[in-house]
Amino acid sequence: RKAQRRLARLKTRLASRLTESGPLDSARIRGELAELRSLLQTLGQPVNEEISGISQELEARLREQRKEAEHRIQSLPERITELEGMLESGELKRAEPLHEDIASDLELGRRSGIAEDAITGLNTRLRSLSGRLRDLQHWRRWGTNQHRAALCEAMEALRDEDLPLAAVAERFHVLQADWKGLDPSVAPANRSLWTRFHQASEAVLERCRAYLEAEAAERETNRAARENVCRQLEEFL
Repeated sequence: RKAQRRLARLKTRLASRLTESGPLDSARIRGELAELRSLLQTLGQPVNEEISGISQELEARLREQRKEAEHRIQSLPERITELEGMLESGELKRAEPLHEDIASDLELGRRSGIAEDAITGLNTRLRSLSGRLRDLQHWRRWGTNQHRAALCEAMEALRDEDLPLAAVAERFHVLQADWKGLDPSVAPANRSLWTRFHQASEAVLERCRAYLEAEAAERETNRAARENVCRQLEEFL
């Protein structure tokens, strides 16, 4: 009974492997297939059409996956050298996706059953570059927060700066756009910086509120005038 239950679970699990979109783990699946055949032999059952179909489809997928992995592994030494050059020149935006692709290809090789000695050296090279990548990411995060601090200072200075309200409003919109344009995935704004910028923005907004409201009223008047001209033109036509 235990063997029958185990056989049923294995069949279900192997069938579900066929629906997985990611790379299959070659060692695990081959182990499960070997256990499946052993259980069938223990129970004295033949390999039926369902089990044969699942096994053949899995074997075919594993062969295709290994072929693809071998193709990708061949190009890795050159790509790792390319990554090294990008890190040397500080090209972080290009280096990050390449590093991720290389790591993904190495994982594909491992899951496809490619000999460990074929990828060990590549893994070692990638790990040595990963530390340099993290250093650059750290400096980028630091630089982003420095930029946020500078925007806080600029917005705070704008509260009392002796400028026409039109210039204050324009500068206000520029600083707001700069803040929103900073990538939060690089370095999410910490609470203190966000609060500081928000409070300074509110003070500047209050300073030029009357000007902005007058501008908005003028825009509305102009819009109504344009609509009136359009309506008159339509009536004329």
